[in-house]
Amino acid sequence: MNTSIPNTSASWDEISALIKEIRIDTEEFCEDIEKIHGELKEYLERQIENEEKIRDIDKDFKHKDCEFDTPWSRLVEFLVDVNLPALLQESGMTGRQINPNTKVSFVREDDDLQHKEFDILAVNETEAVAVEVETVLTPDDVRLFLSAMEDFKRFIPEVFPSPEVTC
Repeated sequence: MNTSIPNTSASWDEISALIKEIRIDTEEFCEDIEKIHGELKEYLERQIENEEKIRDIDKDFKHKDCEFDTPWSRLVEFLVDVNLPALLQESGMTGRQINPNTKVSFVREDDDLQHKEFDILAVNETEAVAVEVETVLTPDDVRLFLSAMEDFKRFIPEVFPSPEVTC
């Protein structure tokens, strides 16, 4: 029986060839890493450009949305304006003057000059109706209108003096 141990020692040429192979593999690995790094950098640059394009599109869309909203708002205001006399007649308000897009100014108790604008303002000798038309109504719109109504109650006698104006 042969019990000899195989010779596992490598020659200098074999070791040198192995080192050369490892060096080549390492260089290829580093080149691959640099290539991946470059591709990742390009990807991130494209992502930044895309985000900027999306922001520009969003701004443009919002601008276009405002352009759409303005004619739409005007149409809705017109429809309300056309039907308002019949509604006021039904409620018993007679002898009225209807003023679209009314701007009024008044002085508050603290001597601060205030300016308000109403889509429609209808008045007669004893009554005043302020109309605000919204195509999309938000809670902030309601709060703003209620605040304007508080001022409306205070300033309407200054703008349209009459013996007993009620709101």
